[in-house]
Amino acid sequence: MKKLLLTALLFTTLLQAQDKAFIDGLSKMDFDQAKSFANEIVASSRTKWVPLYDKENDKSAAIWFVDASLSPERIDKIKSGKSVCETGECLKVAFTAFYEGENKNLEVKGTKKYKFNSVVMKYLDIFPVWQKYFQPTADVSSLPDNYKLQDYKQGNTLYKFKQENTPYWSLTKFY
Repeated sequence: MKKLLLTALLFTTLLQAQDKAFIDGLSKMDFDQAKSFANEIVASSRTKWVPLYDKENDKSAAIWFVDASLSPERIDKIKSGKSVCETGECLKVAFTAFYEGENKNLEVKGTKKYKFNSVVMKYLDIFPVWQKYFQPTADVSSLPDNYKLQDYKQGNTLYKFKQENTPYWSLTKFY
């Protein structure tokens, strides 16, 4: 029995450490890792999303998805730019770009990396990500009223899970 309790305690500690390592990794990803994280977000969603396009520049990146339940004609209009997304039709996972190892004085450009910045989705679509990585003790029905579980701080990094316009919530990295 003691071995079982010790094993359970060790396993729980190990799982928590893995989540912390994952969260640390959200601050230093290459583009493929950023895309993989965006795909994980949409995979955990109740809404089925399909890739729309990626936008990238020197300061940021955004990975866009479109609701798969839209008609092919509507999706084509959005992709071509002939129409804009209405609320809930598209999903943007935003990242901030930086150059690791950059030193402007020494004219060293550095390696381009990305930090997760934000995503806004329906509460029931984004909650599984918040619970899995940030607040494993969060309960889907009580979280909206429990403000303590809507923040996650690790070192100098703060993530907030907050209500925007019902039923939409944002998961945002503040610092």
